[in-house]
Amino acid sequence: SGQPSDIRRVRRRASVVALACVLALAAACSGAKSSALGPSTSDAASSTVTSADAGSSTSATTKQKARPKIAYPSGGLSDTVVPPGDESYHLVATGDCAGLLQLVQGWPRNGVGSDGSPTNGVADQVVFLYKSVAEACLGQWADATADFGRLPKNFTPQKSGDRCTSTAETVLYKWVKMLVDARRSDPGFSPEFVKGKASLRCPGTTSTSDGSTSTSSTTATNP
Repeated sequence: SGQPSDIRRVRRRASVVALACVLALAAACSGAKSSALGPSTSDAASSTVTSADAGSSTSATTKQKARPKIAYPSGGLSDTVVPPGDESYHLVATGDCAGLLQLVQGWPRNGVGSDGSPTNGVADQVVFLYKSVAEACLGQWADATADFGRLPKNFTPQKSGDRCTSTAETVLYKWVKMLVDARRSDPGFSPEFVKGKASLRCPGTTSTSDGSTSTSSTTATNP
């Protein structure tokens, strides 16, 4: 009478073991399938965020590309624009480009008065030279390029008889030409302007033993 009971007990244990094996096998297969299909949703999201962060970092690095540094024209020269008697070159050398542009826009111009007589003002060449210089260092490239284009291609300083003025205008012309040419070659050219370290002297000035300068003549005829 005990044998059937023992047999049933053995069969139940065997069934439980078999069921456990089936469940374990199903879990293993499910994991393998998931692995084969790729990362989980949370892993994929994490990967996407990492990729976005990497792209953002690369973009920020690109935007932070160092800007070229360009020195303002050296100080020490003088160019008094008459009329009205403004020390225009000094404003450029010290980086007061906004002040220079405002000054130039108020200059009287050479022309003809209402009565037909000539008016005494600043020559167009001087106006466009200083205006293009101010606009370039303010980053107003379209205006700077247009005003520079109004200067004669064979630019020569005004025949004022003042070699200091001639030197100043020559320095300014070469400086703004360099900027305009660079901008034409590279529309993204946007330099950082810094104070120049060098100091230029007007022709006719000499150094003394104590390091100061004396002027022999700054009004000699241009060579």
